[in-house]
Amino acid sequence: LIYENGHLVVAKTRGDGQFGEDIFEKVSWMSSIPKAINDKRSLEIRGEIFCYQKAFTILKEEMTRLGLDAPTSQRNIVAGLISRKENVPLCKHLSFKAFELLGEEIDLSSESEKVDYLSKLGFDLPHFIVHNSFDTVSEEIQRIKIFMNEGDYLIDGLVFSYNNLELHKTLGETSHHPRYKMAFKF
Repeated sequence: LIYENGHLVVAKTRGDGQFGEDIFEKVSWMSSIPKAINDKRSLEIRGEIFCYQKAFTILKEEMTRLGLDAPTSQRNIVAGLISRKENVPLCKHLSFKAFELLGEEIDLSSESEKVDYLSKLGFDLPHFIVHNSFDTVSEEIQRIKIFMNEGDYLIDGLVFSYNNLELHKTLGETSHHPRYKMAFKF
């Protein structure tokens, strides 16, 4: 999501890393994406589009009423609706969680400050915790395992990141992923 002068002006998929599909019309239907934020700088917000279980049930009923094939998976329906050219209002059943904030004039020193700022801008965020010992990391992995079975939306793991943003700059990125984050998939 790209914001200019506080207004959402571009929404696109990550695509091949360079070029993504324009999905502005589709995200316009999603209530979890602020159309305006209280920051006039040029900002890019990255995140994930997903479907809550309750919304998925309603979406299946609505698609059936419209004579469309009922979706069989919460995961597949997101890609299916985002790539559709028709029935765009069905995207109102999708949700967004922000996890990244980019911009030239951003002066934050930690991941936790970034999360706080995204929240102040009005974005919904995934669960975030700062770990100071491996004990809390183990506890979080167990909590996520439970959420995977009992949570209200689907996930396939969690991401660990260094809290220090200066360390992010030092470690850099490969062409595939940032060196300062690690995805933990089950």
